[in-house]
Amino acid sequence: MKITPPPTKAGVDSFFMRDWMTKLQKVINDQADIDLSSPAPIGDVAPNTGKFTSLEYTTPFTGGTGTVTLGTNQFYKSAGGNIGMGTLTPDIFGAGYGKVLGITGASSTAVEINAATANAAVLDLGVNATRTATITTSSTTTNIGTITNTPVVLVSNNTAQMTMLAGNAVTLNGGTQTSGTGIAFPATQNASSNVNTLDDYEEGTWTPVLFATGATFNYTVQQGAYTKIGNSVTATCTITLAGSGNTLTANQLFIQNLPFTSANTSNQFFAGSLIWANFATSMLFATAQIAPNSTSIAVFKTTVAAISVANMNANDLSTTAGSTIQATITYFTA
Repeated sequence: MKITPPPTKAGVDSFFMRDWMTKLQKVINDQADIDLSSPAPIGDVAPNTGKFTSLEYTTPFTGGTGTVTLGTNQFYKSAGGNIGMGTLTPDIFGAGYGKVLGITGASSTAVEINAATANAAVLDLGVNATRTATITTSSTTTNIGTITNTPVVLVSNNTAQMTMLAGNAVTLNGGTQTSGTGIAFPATQNASSNVNTLDDYEEGTWTPVLFATGATFNYTVQQGAYTKIGNSVTATCTITLAGSGNTLTANQLFIQNLPFTSANTSNQFFAGSLIWANFATSMLFATAQIAPNSTSIAVFKTTVAAISVANMNANDLSTTAGSTIQATITYFTA
């Protein structure tokens, strides 16, 4: 658009008129630089083609379902509603999830979240409009956990590896914990090859059984308990015979049915203590021993008549007095 000043007329200051018209022409020309009839896309850097230095709106900013791109991979909205920051592919890992927010950092840090005050939530998580979990932080502590009485589960390869329960209980690798506090290991040990790793803890009971070739036993008490820490087992038992119904032979006595098989290590025997009462034979000492790769305890005696260690036999017990044996032994299992 161009305006030509009219010819000067008598009585009109021609200089003033031309100056005024020149200023008017400049205003019109400047306005013509902004063509709002067909504005260029926001971000266009070409001059005089609709470039906006700022954009302000006071009502909801709505539009179609098309894509929106700002800058070079700075911000992207797909037609499906997915949002990308630093990427034009919001579904970065290709999992096909709906309404994805994908963020790709230009350096090592992709996301920075800052809480305005200490211990304020920097991230809240929820489902069905209900807040279920949160992350809070301060200069000294960072808390990650649930809002409700639900567990926090750490997963590797889609398998639960550690679960933190309400009530200060922790389960490892599929272990179960229904009440109380402490660390629960799985029912079946997942053995570690690292000798400095604690991979199992278990407490339980077992039923001890006496054995001697040709002998039979009638019990009134058969009690056993054990504690297993890693590959170390401490087993205890109490056995009391009835005052009748026993057939006792002169063959070595064993306590069988240990809860775990001993380690199969050559020449590695495990010794324990033994207490006895109401025996037919007078003894000074009695000991217990587990051989490699065994679930039996062999028992030995030192008698008053012979100050030497010998096998304890079934007929050292009494057929009528109700003999009692109590054993405690610690051994390694495989």
